[in-house]
Amino acid sequence: MNKKNIAVFTALAFALIWSFAAIFRLCGGEYESIYGQLFASACMFVPLLTVVIMQLLNREKLFSNCGIRWKVNFWWFFGWLLMPVISILALAVSCLMPGIGFSTSNEMMAAVTSQLGAAMPTVEVTPFLTGAITVVSGLFTGITFNALFSFGEEIGWRGWLLRQFKGARFLTASVMIGVIWGFWHAPLILMGHNYPSNPVAGVFMMVAMCVALTPILQYVRLKSRSVIVSAIMHGTLNAVAGLTIIYVTGYNEFLAGCTGVAGILVMLAADLCLFLYDRYVSRERLFTSVL
Repeated sequence: MNKKNIAVFTALAFALIWSFAAIFRLCGGEYESIYGQLFASACMFVPLLTVVIMQLLNREKLFSNCGIRWKVNFWWFFGWLLMPVISILALAVSCLMPGIGFSTSNEMMAAVTSQLGAAMPTVEVTPFLTGAITVVSGLFTGITFNALFSFGEEIGWRGWLLRQFKGARFLTASVMIGVIWGFWHAPLILMGHNYPSNPVAGVFMMVAMCVALTPILQYVRLKSRSVIVSAIMHGTLNAVAGLTIIYVTGYNEFLAGCTGVAGILVMLAADLCLFLYDRYVSRERLFTSVL
């Protein structure tokens, strides 16, 4: 494990994201505006920029040994299709949380249905069709537009940084990268991303979610031998996460959705399923192996 590279990469990634956030706010930027959304999207390329700087400092060939491979295998499809499953299960668990229920007639559903109805005037847009369209469009967006932005993060977390954990245990790397990844979001969370009602507590919720999600992304990335797959998974999850909002009443940002307790529980369950597969089915034993 290259502790020096891990420390320098983490410090640089944090310095860049905090600097960009400070500049954005000093320029009068509001996170709730369209400019805030553009800023958040641009921030996804900060880990990529950090990789470039680190490789220049280490005199490495740019993007070498970062897991960029285009050879498609089973794990590409598994990772891509797993994300809607996680979102749907997060919706189901969300409806079991206190004060939260399932609904097909809330304000969010009405707004989405109205937009789809305007786009498809000859089709009767039902709540079921709304969900189906959300999943299908999320799968398409996740493997195209969203994957491009998510690649900006994944080449850092599951690409260059993962390589620095060579010699460490799979779970050790997962937890440490998850913690780094989660706290890296702090400037965005404090500006209102994901947890606008309580951003300070939201920072720690984001860390918990990233720690729960990292073993999934890391396992599929190693199985597929490509960081492109983790970018697709990351982008697809971002695209389909809205399912957990449009179908609930009494939405609570800390309990419901993929970034709430419901999502974290589902991700931990997925971690367990992958562990059991790895332990009893797979010929490779990644969960208990040294990277």
